[in-house]
Formats: sequence, C-alpha cells, structure tokens
Amino acid sequence: MVARKKFVKLIVEDDIVQIKITEKIAEATREVVLNRFEPSLSIRTKIANTRLALEAMLKDFHLLEAALATDQIVISLDETSRYLFAAACQQIGEIREIMWVHPDEAEILDWLNDGAKSQPERQLRKYEPNKD
Repeated sequence: MVARKKFVKLIVEDDIVQIKITEKIAEATREVVLNRFEPSLSIRTKIANTRLALEAMLKDFHLLEAALATDQIVISLDETSRYLFAAACQQIGEIREIMWVHPDEAEILDWLNDGAKSQPERQLRKYEPNKD
C-alpha cells in the first residue's frame, strides 16, 4: 500500500515483484506505508461472541437472582452459563460467592442432605472449567 494523499493498492501475484515495486515507489515518493496486518479474529466475530454470551447469561440470570434472594446456591446442568457467570464474577462482585453445582456430581446428595453448607470450591469465583 502506498500512501501520499491518495491510496493506491497494488495487486501482484508474485510477492517478490510486489516488494520490488513497493521499494521503487518508496524511493520515488519517500512516503510509503506498508501494512501487512493479518487479524486472527475479526472485530465482528468478537462482538457477535459477546452478544451471544450476553444473551446466554440473560437467559439464566433468574437463577442468580433466586440464589441471591435465598441460599446462594444454583443447581443447574448448564455448564456454559456457569462458565460465563464465573468469568463475569471478576467484574460483578455480588455473584462471586454463589455456589453453582451440577446435579450429576457424585457427592451432591450428601452435600444437600448435610445442609448445603458453604464450600469455597463450589463458588463461582473458584470455578475451573477444565477441572469439572
């Protein structure tokens, strides 16, 4: 890409030829801007992913509201929402101590029968997706 007051884009199939042309133009104009930016993810994809995450969180937000109003416990199969809320708890301090448990966990019935006492390892702030 050559920059002066106007932009000219060179499309040359041979990379060596394109570099030589760019160098010649640079010598002539002394105002060359070479941009080889190759984004790994587009901004649109990031925005779309953020929007999808927000929609998923809003869909299950009633679970957090109920937990905050009662015993601070969510029992849910939805690991995606658990992951999203665990990530969000860094910015939303009110949900850090909510215990989110999966109903298929082996010791869940014993824990519930013993009064479902607070256990830090079950809190959203301690959630590790690879561990479960």
